[in-house]
Amino acid sequence: TGHFFHRRLMDLRGGVRHAVRDWLPPLRTHD
Repeated sequence: TGHFFHRRLMDLRGGVRHAVRDWLPPLRTHD
């Protein structure tokens, strides 16, 4: 189940990153 949790966490982080990119101006141009 640890792997599942890790996968979920990565998915969540990815979603949050996308949302933050939508709201905030690009702080870093190197992605």
